[in-house]
Parts: sequence; C-alpha cells; structure tokens
Amino acid sequence: MLTEKRISNATTMIIFLALIRTIGEPFRLQHEASGSLPFNQVKPFLLAAFITAIGLLVMTVLHYYGRYRWIIAMGVLIIAAMVVIKMIYL
Repeated sequence: MLTEKRISNATTMIIFLALIRTIGEPFRLQHEASGSLPFNQVKPFLLAAFITAIGLLVMTVLHYYGRYRWIIAMGVLIIAAMVVIKMIYL
C-alpha cells in the first residue's frame, strides 16, 4: 500500500532526477553544437534548474516536519513550472 510518506519520497527522488537532467542538458547541447552556446539557449535550463533546486530545498525542509501532502503538492508545482518554462522559452 502506498502511503503519503512513500509517495512523497518518490516525488522527491523524481524532482532530484529532474534537477540532474536539467543541469546536464546544456552540456549535451554544447557537445552537439559546433561552437559555444549563446546565453539565450542556456537561459531556460538555468531558470528551470534554479526553480527546481529551490523547490527541492523546500521539499527537504517539509520532509523534516512530516508535511508529506505538501511535498507531493510541491512536486506537482515544480513539474508544472518546468513545463511552463519550456513552453515560454522553447
């Protein structure tokens, strides 16, 4: 049976993996590009990584206080913010 704590732990792991993927994406793009990447191509990834890192910090603090439903809600909000950033910039 999935409890709120287990779901919040999974949510935290998913957000952490999204952070790693977001940070690594400019390196992948630079590897495929012939020259250096301009800032306007890296900007959406930096913005998404910043929002994800702050959200992950909040999720960690909420975990200390046992606010598992809030952690799940933060995970959903972070993913929604990343989708909005993608729609705006890409």
